[in-house]
Amino acid sequence: CLNREVFRNGKEAQVIVEAFRQEYNNYRPHSSLGYQTPAEFARRYYEENQITEVKQPVEKAGSLSF
Repeated sequence: CLNREVFRNGKEAQVIVEAFRQEYNNYRPHSSLGYQTPAEFARRYYEENQITEVKQPVEKAGSLSF
């Protein structure tokens, strides 16, 4: 959780926040998404709805970003 982090500088903050974002979106299952990751949920949604044109990469679609 990021609220326990103390950053020494902007670069360190950027690296830690990006690592958190990757974990949150690609590896951490969310109960509100049926215990899927946001990336997995988006990928399945696009497959099931036969969406062929994606305006943004799946890893950023509906994802936490900074």
